[in-house]
Amino acid sequence: MYCSKCGAQNQGDSVFCSKCGNNLAPQPTAPQPSNDVIKVQIEETRHLIKQNGNAFGICVVGSVVSALIAVSIPEVEIVLIVFAVLMAIAAIWKWQVTAKYSTKKANLIKMLK
Repeated sequence: MYCSKCGAQNQGDSVFCSKCGNNLAPQPTAPQPSNDVIKVQIEETRHLIKQNGNAFGICVVGSVVSALIAVSIPEVEIVLIVFAVLMAIAAIWKWQVTAKYSTKKANLIKMLK
């Protein structure tokens, strides 16, 4: 029996490789979900991407509008600047969440092939 990791030859009844210690026993594979399940997960992920993308856009617009108003009206400058910064932080967070779901969707699509 040859080791799948280092290629060393081992005795037929060996459990571990004598050279690198790799487990020679066949590893169980996780069952793959059916194509129907994967398609449902892709649709759910698309919906989440759309929701987070919309929230990202709202946060960006809110941040820009708040900053513009803060420049125009000095009496509310501090409050609106704080609001603009918080909206920018929320936009960055939503952008990261959207990227995570986009990666998940891409991986699900690969599973269909």
